[in-house]
Amino acid sequence: MERMGVPPVAADIVRTYLESLDGAAPGLVEGLYLIGSVALADYRPGTSDVNFVAVTQRSPDQSTVDIYDRAHEAVRDAHHGPNFDGIYVTWSELAADPRWCAPGPQSYAGHLHPASRAERHPVTWHLLAHHGVAVRGPAPHKLAVWTDPAILAACARDDLYGYWRSWHRRHSRIVAARGLAGLRTSALAEGVLVVSRLHHTAVHGTIVSKGGAAGYALETFDPRWAPIIQESLRIRRDEPPRRGPHLKTSRHTPMRRRAEALGFVAMAIDHLRQALPDEDPPVDSPVVPPTVPEPVADPPEPAPEPAQDTGTPAVPAPRRGTGTESLATQPSR
Repeated sequence: MERMGVPPVAADIVRTYLESLDGAAPGLVEGLYLIGSVALADYRPGTSDVNFVAVTQRSPDQSTVDIYDRAHEAVRDAHHGPNFDGIYVTWSELAADPRWCAPGPQSYAGHLHPASRAERHPVTWHLLAHHGVAVRGPAPHKLAVWTDPAILAACARDDLYGYWRSWHRRHSRIVAARGLAGLRTSALAEGVLVVSRLHHTAVHGTIVSKGGAAGYALETFDPRWAPIIQESLRIRRDEPPRRGPHLKTSRHTPMRRRAEALGFVAMAIDHLRQALPDEDPPVDSPVVPPTVPEPVADPPEPAPEPAQDTGTPAVPAPRRGTGTESLATQPSR
């Protein structure tokens, strides 16, 4: 697996999982594909999870779900992270619009949920079809996987206008718990990078990594936002703070960082609304960016917190004959 670009820690987790699974039911899982940061060549130790799609011939009964559960228990016992998160689907489900799929088994944060709709949406199908790493089964380009770039783009717009607009409002209230959470470096990196990735998907109908989203944001938005984009990427990569004549040290204060991150999220959402005025307009008023405070003296720089990879967004109910989708997050872990 290392030859496929799979990080060693992910390869070890997959071996443990397959040893348990195949020992109990050889041939049960006919296809196993890695998606997410591993497939997008953006895996970050200590931050990223290992995401998968497992494919079977038929939907599971209770005894099969028990076998899955024991396999994930074996992974938990043998490894102390990262999470091995993913879903179980059938070949026929992959060939159809995932928004009509029945609930099925999902592993999330080390626990198996036997009947979940999470991750059964166009983002997962698109990642598998275009970026998946085959551990077992045919290469992704040989599979019959349903994809639709227009629906993918529409779902990203829905997520920006819905979840992330609400996220901005909650984190803007400094006296509220969510507002205080916005001082965390992990919240900053997720907000800036995930919104940048969604903006790219909404415009282009494709998916990029969070690192790729930072590059897209630097090329797309006004240069005044470059420092907060670069700071968010630094945090995700767990790199030391960058100092220099072009970077004001006040950018590294928690309050300044929070204000600029919230300002960026607001700007990106309204930028998309103006760029695509006829595409699924937002349902409420434009986001108002927070006021950026005047520079203040730096407090001691706190150690960066590892940002947790978000999952993928809630999927809006499909409209027959049109359809739309989304890409961002299952509320963050």
